Amino acid sequence: MQTVFRVRQGTVQGEVAANLMPFEPVIDGDLLPARPIDSMAAGAGSNFDVLVGNNTDEFRFFLVPTGMINAINEDFLSRAVAAYGQPIAETIATYRATRKDAAPGDLLAAIITDWFYHIPAIRMAEAHAQQDARAAFMYEFAWQPPTFDGCLGACRTT
Repeated sequence: MQTVFRVRQGTVQGEVAANLMPFEPVIDGDLLPARPIDSMAAGAGSNFDVLVGNNTDEFRFFLVPTGMINAINEDFLSRAVAAYGQPIAETIATYRATRKDAAPGDLLAAIITDWFYHIPAIRMAEAHAQQDARAAFMYEFAWQPPTFDGCLGACRTT
């Protein structure tokens, strides 16, 4: 039996190039024949209830323990937003409006959390709901431990 998650080898392409995650689901045509959201949109799992969600601060795990969160400046933040193809000023202003005292690293963590975790979870629930399917439930895990003086937030490894 193959593993669904494995280290990508060779050139880095697609989503893995943008998010730098070394472990990703690998569409192999057998165990995982298509992207899960595409399968869901095509009706896979429509006879089951679905639970999907994420943690509030998913990406902080990659920035806080390494100290990178404090190294992010406005220029880096702007370049990151541009790399995702988003309007720079509007995107940053939108995130800053609800995080008035946030440093650039905090804004980047929130933006990347939404981009790779929160919005895909919403899209998965929407894909399930668009089928004449059973219920789609969503969660957001928000408990923040005191780890790293409370700066780690509610990330996946808390």
